[in-house]
Amino acid sequence: MSVPAVARAVALLELLAAQPGEPRTLSELSRALDAPKSSTSALCAELEAAGYVEKVDGGMRLGRATVALGGAYVRQFEPAREFAAACRRDPVLREEVVQLAVLDEMITAGRRVPAVLYVARHEGTAPLRVSASVGDRLPATTTAVGQVMLASLDDAGRAAAVRAVAEASGGSVVERILEEELERTRERGYGVDDGRTFDHVVGIAVAVPGARGARPCAVGVSMLDSYADADRRQAVGESLRWLAQRLRDPAPELAGTAAG
Repeated sequence: MSVPAVARAVALLELLAAQPGEPRTLSELSRALDAPKSSTSALCAELEAAGYVEKVDGGMRLGRATVALGGAYVRQFEPAREFAAACRRDPVLREEVVQLAVLDEMITAGRRVPAVLYVARHEGTAPLRVSASVGDRLPATTTAVGQVMLASLDDAGRAAAVRAVAEASGGSVVERILEEELERTRERGYGVDDGRTFDHVVGIAVAVPGARGARPCAVGVSMLDSYADADRRQAVGESLRWLAQRLRDPAPELAGTAAG
């Protein structure tokens, strides 16, 4: 059962999160929520008092309390706690930009569609300035981590995800193309993004099997296409498989290092 006030508060926070750093006016929020300005103003006041939004020139934006919530989620998500130590341990991954993402949702064309939420990132030493950061939410279908998580779902879950994307973006043609892409991903055993998310950036990702957590998750590497030759892709893929296994079943010494 939906509680209207809670649902509206969540919707308001999601609106602000969709454009981080860009204030939204009371009029914009009111229209997006399909609510009177008076009730939207009262809702903003309550959230501001709790620190979840803040008033700035030009409107409202997310407040400091959302940082604490995000940090608490990452601390309780066991793969994220073990991620950094595992990346430092591997000779290939310690050089790369490595990301950990969970399967999430976002609003597209008024519908909820699969998305990826990045919850941890290892910077490495390889040169790369453009890639997803912690807290970014991107469409699952265009990212390597998203593709491999969707492909790893059971038949019913995968069909529901494909149907949601198709209904939001173009019907049966999109549905057929996406089904074919996910089948290729399943056959390969890893996801690939050849510049669809960021120009000249290649993404390679592997699902974490049976990851302990509320949602499916995956690990991926982003690297410049000029650097991503066949040998490097193979080395990265092998290291990502190792990382995915470690996040599922960490060695005692690795878990101890991460916890410390």
